[in-house]
Amino acid sequence: MEHILWAFAKMNYNPGSKLLDGLLASWETSREDGNPQGFTTVLWASAVLEHKLSAGFFSQAMNATKGKLSHFRPQGLAKTLCAFATSNVTLQPGFLSNLFDASEASLPKFSAHYLTKILQACGGLKQCRGRFLDKLVETSRDKLQDFNTSQLAANAKVCKQFGHGEGRKLFLSALFQRRREEQPNETA
Repeated sequence: MEHILWAFAKMNYNPGSKLLDGLLASWETSREDGNPQGFTTVLWASAVLEHKLSAGFFSQAMNATKGKLSHFRPQGLAKTLCAFATSNVTLQPGFLSNLFDASEASLPKFSAHYLTKILQACGGLKQCRGRFLDKLVETSRDKLQDFNTSQLAANAKVCKQFGHGEGRKLFLSALFQRRREEQPNETA
């Protein structure tokens, strides 16, 4: 079922709440607990389709995934955090910490795109463990050339939100350098 939800989200086609609720109910009863990416896919697709999930569904998602977060790929971790950030659901105690731990262990594997996504999700949640934010900035330092200008600006904004001056300076410096490089050379 998550593949159908993924396809709808990928096409940005919302077939309506009735069908989505039916697919989600069917998926909940037939899902395999061994698939850590399944919840991520469902959470991401629901967020893309702007389909409101119940607090019970999010609670079930947290219970089923908390012990499996270390098996998530970087994009799964980022998308899961983004889904929770946009859901306005209260996270279970320790879940966010476990998600940060799993993400921190995988940070070297994160692309610039997913580093930005996870940073934006932290900004949306208005929560980010200091050590995790430091590691996010350090990992980003090695990948600055991979960020586009909008990602650099967004990352600087989130660093400012958390009072992380070093990160803000890093992203703004890279942004200004990139903009200088993109401007045509003026000859007198």
